[in-house]
Amino acid sequence: MAKKYKHTPGEWLRRELRTLNAPEKIISATKIPEITKESNKIQKERNEQRENEGINFPDHFSLESVKERLDEYNVSNMSDKQALADVMIILCIRPTEIKNLRIFNGSVTGYTKNRGAQDIPRVFRSLEKNEERARQLLTWIQEAIFSR
Repeated sequence: MAKKYKHTPGEWLRRELRTLNAPEKIISATKIPEITKESNKIQKERNEQRENEGINFPDHFSLESVKERLDEYNVSNMSDKQALADVMIILCIRPTEIKNLRIFNGSVTGYTKNRGAQDIPRVFRSLEKNEERARQLLTWIQEAIFSR
């Protein structure tokens, strides 16, 4: 059975654009019914194909579940493997890139979205809108990486 999300990708995009104070003209441009309808159709077909092939993604790994767990972590305690895995999911990094991960001022380096790309600091916006919380979580994970 396909997972029911709280927000459609379009709603999520518009929320993110509003958070970034994008002009309303840009936000409203994301509401193109024909494109949304076609995108939803493609997504439905792909979900059905995955189900027919027996591919099932447990809710535990959905971005919403990961985000909920990240919100609940207490950074004064020692992090565990689940916390590290959650940060890896949010960052979309490979396990081999963990050893090169560097975190400073809420930015992350040491991993690349594209092989061969320049290693420039990336603001960790996908995790938190609260920069201080993002900095705490990233520092917490980095300390755990270097202590092991």
